[in-house]
Amino acid sequence: MENTIGIDMGLKAFLSTNEGEEVAIPQFYRQSQKKLKLAQRSLSHKTKGSSRRRKAVKRVAKLHQKTGNQRKDFHYKTAKKLIGKGKTLGMERSISKD
Repeated sequence: MENTIGIDMGLKAFLSTNEGEEVAIPQFYRQSQKKLKLAQRSLSHKTKGSSRRRKAVKRVAKLHQKTGNQRKDFHYKTAKKLIGKGKTLGMERSISKD
């Protein structure tokens, strides 16, 4: 089939196609770890109930939200690129027996 793309989700690469193309795993959390570490340390030194602590909590939450948004954006862009290449997508499905 000409316009069919097979996808295999992996641990070392985000995904691999049947054409041999691999998409690397973006390390968004690893990239933001230093900023998160500083923000969380700053938060831990604040007095509970203070307005500065509330601001610090918002700062930490905003950093976590940014990481989540980066991941979501990456997933959407990768899916759009794959859909643009082919009409039919096939994805491996693993079934675990618990």
